[in-house]
Amino acid sequence: ATRTTGRRSAVRSSNPPHDGPQQQLPQSQQLGTHQSHLLPAIRDGCEEHTLPEDGGESKPVRYIRVNPEAGGGAAAAEGRVAEPTVAVFFHGCSHTARDFCPASPRCPKCTGLPQEVRWAEAALRRGLVVVAVSSGDRSPGCWSQKRPFADNADVARVLRVLAAEGLGAHRVVTMGASSGGGFAPLFAKAVA
Repeated sequence: ATRTTGRRSAVRSSNPPHDGPQQQLPQSQQLGTHQSHLLPAIRDGCEEHTLPEDGGESKPVRYIRVNPEAGGGAAAAEGRVAEPTVAVFFHGCSHTARDFCPASPRCPKCTGLPQEVRWAEAALRRGLVVVAVSSGDRSPGCWSQKRPFADNADVARVLRVLAAEGLGAHRVVTMGASSGGGFAPLFAKAVA
């Protein structure tokens, strides 16, 4: 885990091993259609958004934002603060932001990988705003490790999402899988 301090602080990254093409999980590991055990915000509040191209060379940005009030109540009974912290999640190669939420009417293409959904639920339980962003390079779908950060298109993509959601001035924590786990501390350094 990496910890960075500064205006945007408490950044942690995790690197679980699940790169490569998406594979069908064994039945015992799938979320399935019976999702009553999920937080209402995860079950009903995941929404997929797309920011259009910005007029430059930037591709459209796809991301997921979880509405913590969905499903009839707040996701977190404890820890709500006036200026919430934003949890930004980064997927591994060959994956997308859709991994962090199960399929629902608001996000029919979401895949809801079990570990990623647990990360999003844990963040919601702690009162964090949850955002997951898809990398710009969709083949192979990995996050850019390019430095300097001013030239990193993926850093710019995430900053566009935070600005579009009105979250640009909030404290940010990050976590990612595989290449997303490598990108998380780079993003933290870029915005510190």
